[in-house]
Amino acid sequence: MESKRSEILKRLEEPRTIEVAEVRVFRVLVDVPWPFQAEERMFWSGSHVCHRQKSPGMKMFGSLNLSLDPETWVPSLDQTIENCYLLVLRWQRRRRRKKEEGEMVKPRCFIDISIGGELEGRIVIELYSDVVPKTAENFRALCTGEKGIGPNTSVPLHYKGVCFHRIIKGFMIQGGDISAGNGTGGESIYGLKFEDENFELKHERKGMLSMANSGPNTNGSQFFITTTRTSHLDGKHVVFGKVIKGMGVIRSIEHVITRDGDCPTLDVLAADCGEIPEGADDGISNFYKDGDTYPDWPADLDEKPKEISWWMNAVDSAKTFGNEHYKKQDYKMALRKYRKALRYLDVCWEKEDIDEENSSYLRKKKSQIFTNSSACKLKLGDLKGALLDTDFAMRDGEDNVKALYRQGQAYMALNDIDAAVESFKKAMELEPNDGQ
Repeated sequence: MESKRSEILKRLEEPRTIEVAEVRVFRVLVDVPWPFQAEERMFWSGSHVCHRQKSPGMKMFGSLNLSLDPETWVPSLDQTIENCYLLVLRWQRRRRRKKEEGEMVKPRCFIDISIGGELEGRIVIELYSDVVPKTAENFRALCTGEKGIGPNTSVPLHYKGVCFHRIIKGFMIQGGDISAGNGTGGESIYGLKFEDENFELKHERKGMLSMANSGPNTNGSQFFITTTRTSHLDGKHVVFGKVIKGMGVIRSIEHVITRDGDCPTLDVLAADCGEIPEGADDGISNFYKDGDTYPDWPADLDEKPKEISWWMNAVDSAKTFGNEHYKKQDYKMALRKYRKALRYLDVCWEKEDIDEENSSYLRKKKSQIFTNSSACKLKLGDLKGALLDTDFAMRDGEDNVKALYRQGQAYMALNDIDAAVESFKKAMELEPNDGQ
């Protein structure tokens, strides 16, 4: 044992850089008092490598230099340390082999979501066909519908038109019940149910795709997507994919109002779904086929430019598309574009090269966008929403006659005459010659 310990010590004396990519390998390492020390004030917490000054428990790092601290050596942990070290070596060899052989191309699928009959956006999913090939193939084939009619349920083995029947904010969204649509049905491409393939992958972050079940080995067609880390599901549900684009759409689903049984009050449907061919565009940009080439959600950009000018152009572009839809009296789409403009505008405030001139420009732009948004909501009958937007339009101290006028219109429609008169009066004081 002493020679074995000496050998391990010798091999671990020099710091070794280990990429933190497959976090499951390191879960084993933290089940015992940890005799390693990491440089740069990092520490182990659960399965994550954290920095004490940057959101402890949350921040993932790309690599970590580990070295042994002899003073904290615990003899009873000899075997544990050896096993952990062997696990790391095995993981490193597998990574090298994958790099030499070329990474396996994982299938990508898409689900286009509609909420309340309105197209909301696209979710793009990458399947872990290298870890759970059977489970991944089940989902892929159900996205394409290529297997035809299910022999057990006599319904198409296809997610198209199927609803998300269960939504729990801060937890997950669930769908895929192709037969009953309420969580009691479903069928896999292998039969009514199939076994749990393995539990190697974990529910370690938001956007993980996992099989819903009613107990061990009862996988069918139902699945769920996490909206946060859900470690308590590890070992109970098979993780088989992750969302690579479209978390904004999932957030929209998550915020749909629900009734008893966590059932959404609006229909949340897979309007379309399928597989994205290898190397093909994922369809996120110009999703609505109106010439708007910026993704609806900045997080879905393949590359995120650093220059604030690029982001300001994106804001202007989205606002312009909103104005065009408003002129066409497509108020719902106009409202969608104004919301998009605000999302891109929010990113502008994070840029290092922002100055007072840019800040002033962005404040005015924000006021204009909220004013236009309030006009859309007035047309759509969302009077309280219109009032809220006019409040945002004037919150930064911007003198905005149009916002005051929209505010007055909303109060009039709500039969609050005194408040309406006050808003119109303020507007006239700012622009006495304004014909509005």
